[in-house]
Amino acid sequence: MSSPMWYINVYRVSRAFGGHEEGGWYYDDGTFIQEAGQTPNEAAAQELKNKILEHIKKGKINFSLEQNQMGMNPYDGADPSGYGDDNYLIKGGKWGDEKIKVYVQNHKGRDFPEERQYYE
Repeated sequence: MSSPMWYINVYRVSRAFGGHEEGGWYYDDGTFIQEAGQTPNEAAAQELKNKILEHIKKGKINFSLEQNQMGMNPYDGADPSGYGDDNYLIKGGKWGDEKIKVYVQNHKGRDFPEERQYYE
């Protein structure tokens, strides 16, 4: 039996609007950017992840990020007259600043979530 492979995956992560239930809720929406490495050893994968995060922190690795995202389009969160109204937020609209996240995973990188999120 072969050892599982551990992948170091880099993502651009945003907060996306999920719905109006309970005063509004959000979820993480990740866009896969690149695989930064792979190894059959989980400890080695964690070590590589930490090195990558350190390089990002020191500015040795840079990714372009969207700042101050405001929904799906200019009309997201605006009533028919164009005034801001949270009752008109579009589900899935991304809000705030994107962040870079690095994960050690047992699969190749892929966008997440894979299915539309629902309030439970």
